[in-house]
Amino acid sequence: MLLSCHSCHKEYVASQKLSGEPFVCSRCQAPRRELANPKLGLHPALERKYAPTHQSAPSQKIERSDLNSVPFIPGFDIAYQVGRGAMGSVYKAREKKSGRMVAIKVLSHELSQRPDLVARFERETYALKSLKDENVVTIIDAGHTTDIHYFAMEFIDGITLRTRINRGAISLEEAVFITTGILNGLKAAHKHGIVHRDLKPENVLLAYNNADFSSLPDRVVLVDFGLVGIGGLAFDPHPNLTRSRVTMGTVNYMAPEQHIDAKRVDYRSDLYSAGVILFEMLTGDLPLGRYLMPAERGLTVPPEIDSILVKALARIVEQRFASADEFINHLELMQEHQEEPKDAAPILAIAPKKLKNITWHNLRYPLLIAVASLFFAAGIKLSFSHEKPNTSAASALKKK
Repeated sequence: MLLSCHSCHKEYVASQKLSGEPFVCSRCQAPRRELANPKLGLHPALERKYAPTHQSAPSQKIERSDLNSVPFIPGFDIAYQVGRGAMGSVYKAREKKSGRMVAIKVLSHELSQRPDLVARFERETYALKSLKDENVVTIIDAGHTTDIHYFAMEFIDGITLRTRINRGAISLEEAVFITTGILNGLKAAHKHGIVHRDLKPENVLLAYNNADFSSLPDRVVLVDFGLVGIGGLAFDPHPNLTRSRVTMGTVNYMAPEQHIDAKRVDYRSDLYSAGVILFEMLTGDLPLGRYLMPAERGLTVPPEIDSILVKALARIVEQRFASADEFINHLELMQEHQEEPKDAAPILAIAPKKLKNITWHNLRYPLLIAVASLFFAAGIKLSFSHEKPNTSAASALKKK
């Protein structure tokens, strides 16, 4: 459709605009000029036949997706939007009562029109509100206004694990520290019957005391527990039917069974995702297709890390770690094994992989030298023992 400016008659292409809508002409720059005389680019007779009738300009509805608009929620002063996703938007705000900074997650306008999704949103939110753990974001408040459903959580001043991975290489110590924090958060959630289903570096927050992020983080915090399923069901044409085959989560971090039926996965799918994150932190890659473990790639890591990742990334659910505690215990045993050689004898300080290659051919010369040294020391001792009586006899003759 062609529209023209009343003042300078410059034509514009607009598919669905109606005459009388507010518009600023790019040529004459007249404020609040209106476009009129819609032209369809047809024969004049057809133009008159198909031209839309003149209607009063409808009131403009503010889109909730507008980045410049913020919702009104009683009890909070909302500053600005910090992010948005399939579920909705996240805003930074200040709680009026306490004065503390919070992050408010608002369910999108489209999802708010679905009573089933709203009910699930509230159910998941209140389940998370009862979950109190250092490694899980704390839910402060939850509720809804006329057409807005939201929950407020503590504001974590830090970076996501994705940002940390993009900054550069991660040492084994740091990777194990972050993975342990993730597993502790999962352990607390699994005790409450909550499965994350969308564990990935973007949903792991790292809080630091230092500004340059050079040391280990003070806190490893998990966010977006259990809420990913709401976004997955957003466009379900049959909301009242049970969907047995629903894929939820980010594909590269999902367990194999999650690709088939995400409605029936359990906590072991989260442990698989934690293994993927650990693998990515150590190698910089994702375990896709045919891949090599960190030690197999020649990285300076203990061989035990390979066996840990093999168990965590097992495609068969029963072959994985039985719980987050078991995963943590294996990581702790690996660290203890790494610390033991520092105080042991030099022969024991050799890496286990090298000990397998040591044979009699390698040790025969050191052992022969050690035996010869012992015989030499024994001979010197015997010679001194024979000299002592002679010296005593000589001194006795002198006295006579």
